[in-house]
Amino acid sequence: MIQRADNLNNFRKEQESTDNSFFCKEGVKVCKNALLKTRLQTLIYSKGMKESEFYNKLDFTKQYWYNISWGIFPTPLSNKIKIASALGVDSRAIFKEDNK
Repeated sequence: MIQRADNLNNFRKEQESTDNSFFCKEGVKVCKNALLKTRLQTLIYSKGMKESEFYNKLDFTKQYWYNISWGIFPTPLSNKIKIASALGVDSRAIFKEDNK
């Protein structure tokens, strides 16, 4: 049992010291932003559209819209403005940072 614990401790130390520069560490959020998704869905539905109709209207692909609507990747300012304009609201109302 002691040998196993030592192996586990050594593994953890190795993982902490390993250079993981292969992996992207910036620009990708850890989890989905459910509040952003809900805000966007509410605004889109209030316009009488489905999400697919909305993102097609803006010439966004399904995958790109998924990443924007869940807040997975940072959205360029030009696209924030494009989305807000199509929904008739200020972009700050949609893309505001929420305190967690």
